[in-house]
Amino acid sequence: MTTLVSPSRPDPTSCSTGVSLKYMLDFGANPIERQLILSAQFLHNELPVRLAHRVAELENLPFGLSAKPPVLKVTVLLCVVYTALLDTLHGFRHSFVS
Repeated sequence: MTTLVSPSRPDPTSCSTGVSLKYMLDFGANPIERQLILSAQFLHNELPVRLAHRVAELENLPFGLSAKPPVLKVTVLLCVVYTALLDTLHGFRHSFVS
């Protein structure tokens, strides 16, 4: 098992929220401003959690697959995306507070 040593490493202990396809179709059928805001808030909270889960899954693949260069490359890329996402979200929080 390979682990990345980084302070920005995703934490996979949070639970993701299940969303059915029917719910997404119903929710987005006639979007109004309130629904768009709710969608943005959902993604704001959910995307980091789901990225963390994908990293954890890649790091825990069976038969030594986690140590294969292509898998390591994807894992590192997901960690980079996770860090960039958190930086962006952090910037948005501060821009609304100021």
